[in-house]
Amino acid sequence: MDPNAMEVDKPASEPPRPAPTVILGSRLLGELDKLMCAEGADAIVHLYNWHCCGRCILRLLSIRVIELYKQTELYIQYFLRDYVTKFGKSLPPVPPQSAGEGPEFCPLCFGLLPHLERPETSDAIVAKISQSGYQLEDYALRLQLPSSLTLRHYRAWSLLQSTFPGVKLFSKGPMHDSIVEVKEAVRWVFGQATFRKLRVEHKHRARLEVFVEVSHDETKEEFKQFWPEMTDDGAKADLSDDEDKKEQQQSKKKRKRGNDNETTVLAPNPGSLSTVKAKLKEMKREELLQMAPEFPSPSKSLATYEIKFNHLPIHIAGRYIKLSRNYSQTPWVIIGTDQRIGSGSVQEVITAVLEAAFKADEVKFSSAGREDRDVRMLGRGRPFLLEFINPRKSRFGRAQYAEFQKAINSSHPDAVQIRDLQFVPPHASTVIKTSQDTKLKNYQCVVWSQDPLTPERVEAALGQVGVLTLQQYTPVRVLHRRALAMRERKIHKLTYKFIDQHHITLDMVTQAGTYVKEFVHGDLGRTRPSIREMLNVSAADLLALDVTDVQVDFPTVIDSSFDPAASASSILLDLPKPGERTVIITDEDAE
Repeated sequence: MDPNAMEVDKPASEPPRPAPTVILGSRLLGELDKLMCAEGADAIVHLYNWHCCGRCILRLLSIRVIELYKQTELYIQYFLRDYVTKFGKSLPPVPPQSAGEGPEFCPLCFGLLPHLERPETSDAIVAKISQSGYQLEDYALRLQLPSSLTLRHYRAWSLLQSTFPGVKLFSKGPMHDSIVEVKEAVRWVFGQATFRKLRVEHKHRARLEVFVEVSHDETKEEFKQFWPEMTDDGAKADLSDDEDKKEQQQSKKKRKRGNDNETTVLAPNPGSLSTVKAKLKEMKREELLQMAPEFPSPSKSLATYEIKFNHLPIHIAGRYIKLSRNYSQTPWVIIGTDQRIGSGSVQEVITAVLEAAFKADEVKFSSAGREDRDVRMLGRGRPFLLEFINPRKSRFGRAQYAEFQKAINSSHPDAVQIRDLQFVPPHASTVIKTSQDTKLKNYQCVVWSQDPLTPERVEAALGQVGVLTLQQYTPVRVLHRRALAMRERKIHKLTYKFIDQHHITLDMVTQAGTYVKEFVHGDLGRTRPSIREMLNVSAADLLALDVTDVQVDFPTVIDSSFDPAASASSILLDLPKPGERTVIITDEDAE
């Protein structure tokens, strides 16, 4: 049988046979060989008489030739009628109107599949996609179906197994392992229409997700025939198999209560699709047929749907240099007021330019650690990562990222600079997270001593210091919001420079999470050893602190010659004038 040139006599009242929209190849014939028996043809007749649309008949027969689903409903009906004729079977004449136009609609898709092929439908969907404001590169379709469709498919499959026990397809296993799911057929039909008109490829996984939320009020409460105790939320359905599995996993999560070991297992939503499926799988075929012995009836109303969009997050990375001692890393506002601390924040400087470009719902900022507001971040800068949630624009070239970087650097040139701005894959976030506990950091600071110092005294105390292991209790300045704990941190390298009898500079390499300010003054003995203790002076304090390197090789260096930190002033120029020394206490995490 040549599927591209089938022709039999037809009543004059039937609409003309359409030409195939795409050429059907030899693979189709191989698929149809699975059904080369009279009972298989008889199953097609029954499904047709049960008012199933052509594509749903193909789905239940496990025909997976995408080219056939891309044909019109009218062509598929002619195709099925010609096929059963080979076995002496016949189908009623093809109606003048194609399925999907009423007055009755397919009981297994509520007319959705034929409806999606209509030019006016695909035109409306295409218009909604093109007017959505999203940058189109490719897209993935996510379908949300009413749970009444799942119930109807189980009923249909049970009846087919009972009616046609000789058809191998119906006896080989569970329904979900055999049939073509509605969402797959929708993707084939929907994807073909949008690709022709938008030239945008449909993929199983893509950055832009198009959600089609299907509803059908007529059958919204059908599940109550089987489970009256279930709520109206039974009309809900998950967006895909992945989401269904995710919901089931979440339902098994344990929630700890207080400080004891008692746990509570979160029960699944009684109206969720996963619950409906679980109940159906528990039922025997005979039990289901006893409760609903007839094939699902055709619906009297067409399924309705709503289209929504979501773009997967886009991740941008770089390194920032903070030249100001009056900029916090993130916005710092006193709780309960509108009062801000400092002149601005690194996050706001960077995101101000990028938010306008990406047009995202939200931007999340993270970095490899943080420095206090009064601490400069110099050297190569600190790695940072931006996550743009549901961005409308997502595709930018290297030249555009260079322009973004230039705009950011020119906005607050004396406060914040960035380098190596670039797109990174989603798993880059793990680099930021893991580096927080493993990285080394370089510091330079100016230390004041209340007691007079001599070069010999400093050399004796600090000249031959190897690796220092610190015992640090939670600092007093953050104890109001952090639990009391003692932790060990290491100073891997320490060198000094004598300035005068009350000042020295220190250069050090420390383990991540070291409280450097407390290492200098001792924090009332809560950090040991400390510089105050090592110098054996009555008091010592840190006057100025710079982070000179964060030893994390992320992200990729784009321009090694670009060094915005080279313009930073000497740390000695930031010393307070005599008589103006104050201890700066911040409410941020210490380095």
